[in-house]
Amino acid sequence: LKIMIKQNQMLDAHPSTFTHKIWGCELYAMLKYIFCKDITDIDSNVVTVTLNNSTANLTVGSNTTITGTPSNGSASVTYTSSDTSIATVDSAGLVTAVSTGTCYIYAETATSIRPAVCTITVTE
Repeated sequence: LKIMIKQNQMLDAHPSTFTHKIWGCELYAMLKYIFCKDITDIDSNVVTVTLNNSTANLTVGSNTTITGTPSNGSASVTYTSSDTSIATVDSAGLVTAVSTGTCYIYAETATSIRPAVCTITVTE
């Protein structure tokens, strides 16, 4: 089994270990990303992102702003939603609740190893 990570990197995984851990990596948000915990050779250009909130509870039609701060202070942060039928996010981090459910907002830079994640729960 091979899993595409980012920028065409591949990870071999034995099917019997394919639950929550894959040879030192953990699955996150339905395989959108695989986070490796034991990274020792990190490129000095890698920028991490910190969010102002890790969770947000919204009602349908309401909104909130998620702010991602890059570790180098100047990298551009990109926001994406794991499910735009539940909540959308624009380029400035404005999250708008569309329908009930739970989704994730990811914030990352071009050189992020893993995104910062905010869990969005939308109710009526």
